[in-house]
Amino acid sequence: MKPREQAGDWEKRMAGSDKKDFVEDDQGLHNPASPVEGKRAKDADKKKLNKPEKVIGDTMRQSALAMELPFTIVAAIVFPGFLGYLADKWLHTSPWLMIAAGALGFISSLIDIARRYRPR
Repeated sequence: MKPREQAGDWEKRMAGSDKKDFVEDDQGLHNPASPVEGKRAKDADKKKLNKPEKVIGDTMRQSALAMELPFTIVAAIVFPGFLGYLADKWLHTSPWLMIAAGALGFISSLIDIARRYRPR
């Protein structure tokens, strides 16, 4: 074969369907970048956790929720209350819209907390 023919053959192989992002191992062809492979890897990581690691993970999750709780309550009351205050200033209705918006914010914070902490 002449060098030019070899180059043409190489270009044909690279432009054709032979050019794929697959890896061949003892189980056959698979795509390492596919979402299914990533999901299998994540599932395998979950199976490798022993009991103390699971307890630490649960404790960290509970701590995160406990740290988030005050911000949830305060933000849900203060932000609507502030909007009610602005509406009161605009409509000259003194504290009534601020009280109503704060109460709705409080109720929404209770609903949010109940939704987050319900047993599953």
